[in-house]
Amino acid sequence: MTIKSQAIEANRLLNDFILDLVTGTRSIEIFELPAIKGRSTEAISVGLFRMALFHILITLSKWTEFYDRYKSIIPDELKDVCRALRKKIQHLAIRDFRHRYIGHVWDKKKGRPLLKEEIDVYFSEGFGEMADFIHWVNKPGAVYPETVVSICESLRDSLRSTYEITDKDMFPWKPEARSG
Repeated sequence: MTIKSQAIEANRLLNDFILDLVTGTRSIEIFELPAIKGRSTEAISVGLFRMALFHILITLSKWTEFYDRYKSIIPDELKDVCRALRKKIQHLAIRDFRHRYIGHVWDKKKGRPLLKEEIDVYFSEGFGEMADFIHWVNKPGAVYPETVVSICESLRDSLRSTYEITDKDMFPWKPEARSG
């Protein structure tokens, strides 16, 4: 596999990450709108929130694997920020949260499922205030490197420029990409 093909793969993954993180964070905001929340039961509101939050956490947990596989092609000007993001995700134990709660029903250490109260404590101790966490992931108008989304966007754009990735490279199945 060539370096350019690795950069194209990485670029596609970053597009997915950006889409997933923006959709997850914006969904939480949308679900809180009176027009939505006012028509939902408490259980539905909690379920919608959990769905969006879990989507965000799963995507964030993918960053460590992404970084480990593609760090060799990350442009020099972004290496420190990308490494720092990996360390922060690791420090926050996002993958552990995914493994212990999102991806499984059984806590092996406790020999039982985690209680909702334990999960709430685990989340707040690990990630802090929900609004701050969501804004760390994606805050409209934020600039690089304030948010995870801005880091992903900057890396995607830098890879595209550094490795001269075209629309034809990214979307070879699209007729307009093939002709241009």
